[in-house]
Amino acid sequence: MKIFFSVALFSFLIAGCNFSVGTKKDFATGLSFDYKGFRVDNVVLVDSINQKLSSNQIPFNSRIGLMVDGISNFTAKDGLVYPGMTVEIFDKQGNPVVGQSPDLFAQNAGFTAKEASVLLGSAMLHAPMQAGGTYVVKTHVWDKNNPGNLLDAEVELLLK
Repeated sequence: MKIFFSVALFSFLIAGCNFSVGTKKDFATGLSFDYKGFRVDNVVLVDSINQKLSSNQIPFNSRIGLMVDGISNFTAKDGLVYPGMTVEIFDKQGNPVVGQSPDLFAQNAGFTAKEASVLLGSAMLHAPMQAGGTYVVKTHVWDKNNPGNLLDAEVELLLK
């Protein structure tokens, strides 16, 4: 009985926490992501019109995006949430290739939780990248009001 009570109490305490952690992978594109603190439905690789891609083979000179869908558990301040997001592209040796942005939402005055539930970071796949090359796209999402809330995603792209 004592063990049952301890397990029940532990389960209740865990359920009462607003903490989430997880890892997921899309085997069609190879995109993987992990998160801590946030709740996240999915992260997907999308094309220029935000349609989910089913492959990591992408035409050169096209735009892709990493869409974080159903993200929640931001810490609100005065009714608004403040996500941060970066998108970076690296060559196979780990060297940065194009447009490193410290924070895509640096100039934003805050979002409602509903507005922030879908975040999109995009990049144009152009020179100095080359058709036939392999590149790694990484995104990092954080909660500016709670540094413990983090999401990292990564996908390897083959440019056609």
